[in-house]
Amino acid sequence: MIDLRTNIAGLEWRTPLAISAGPVTRNAQELLLATKQPGLGAICAKTIYYNDALTPKPTMVKVGNDLINYDWSGTGIDTWEKYFGQMGTPAVPVVASMFDASPERMAEMARRLEAVGAQAIEVPLDAGLPLHELVKRVDILKKAVKIPLICKLGPTLPDTGKYARALEEAGADAFAGINTIGPALVLGEDGRPYLGNRYGHGYLSGPAIKGIALRTIAEIASAVKVPVIGGGGIMSAQDILDYVMVGASGVFVHTAVIFKGFEILDRLIDELVDLMEKRGLKSLEEIRGKSQEYLVDDTRMDTRIPMIDEALCHGCGLCVRSCIYHSLSLEGKKLRQDADKCFGCGLCVSICPRGALSL
Repeated sequence: MIDLRTNIAGLEWRTPLAISAGPVTRNAQELLLATKQPGLGAICAKTIYYNDALTPKPTMVKVGNDLINYDWSGTGIDTWEKYFGQMGTPAVPVVASMFDASPERMAEMARRLEAVGAQAIEVPLDAGLPLHELVKRVDILKKAVKIPLICKLGPTLPDTGKYARALEEAGADAFAGINTIGPALVLGEDGRPYLGNRYGHGYLSGPAIKGIALRTIAEIASAVKVPVIGGGGIMSAQDILDYVMVGASGVFVHTAVIFKGFEILDRLIDELVDLMEKRGLKSLEEIRGKSQEYLVDDTRMDTRIPMIDEALCHGCGLCVRSCIYHSLSLEGKKLRQDADKCFGCGLCVSICPRGALSL
């Protein structure tokens, strides 16, 4: 029996999968719809502001497998107090994401959200402020409420580990990351910006940011003892395992839900169970943080020649076309290799759809 439960700052999640703050979690109705999915472990309300915030339209555009979004619209604290009253007792923990430029108003918002049933507070703390100002915000919020405080960090901090340690010392109960990345620009065929925001700017999410997010989560997890929630580009069960292996206790998903609906949550969990069974895992704790031992300052300069498994190779030629060093060729359907030409770049290994090449 595989155990997917995880504990984030005292909150029990039935699975490691949560929906992060964003358009999908914009009101009580959407939150309750999401909680009907057995695969959901927790959910985070769309970022709450002191007053209602509007946004220019259109707000979202799909680019390849990714999303560029400028939905900064937010519902104010007055309305969210009513939303929490409408939700009763949700099936999973509900986290309230919130932000205001004033630390004092943030403290007021946190107290009001705790009073109506929020089970944790999430605050983004990567808005270009110096570390001492971020520490001040954490200190004020910790004095304001008793529920857990989750600090959300981004990939552009000058020293992620240093910031995380300082915020943990100030009282952070957990960390999350990352937010969308940008600004980015998308043009229509007529050359006009697609999005309605000033200058057409939007922010990127989806598979393209996963590598940046993994690096950030790995740095946070290596620096702190409290739980870390990772997110950015999660589209598969392997993506979930990748975040767990760099140290995450839970994962956030959002873009996949926008593209594929709430049912993607159950599919991801079913895939995760199947993958864990294939690898002989009974709990995610068995591999949590596994990658940390390999994330060291160890530059490798030796050239490793890819090994070819002829039983798996069916001669599709994808690796041959992508080899800019011309070390691979086909004789009929048989893959040949010129080791003297191989640079050891490793691209062919990642391109092969059948796993016939390995380093």
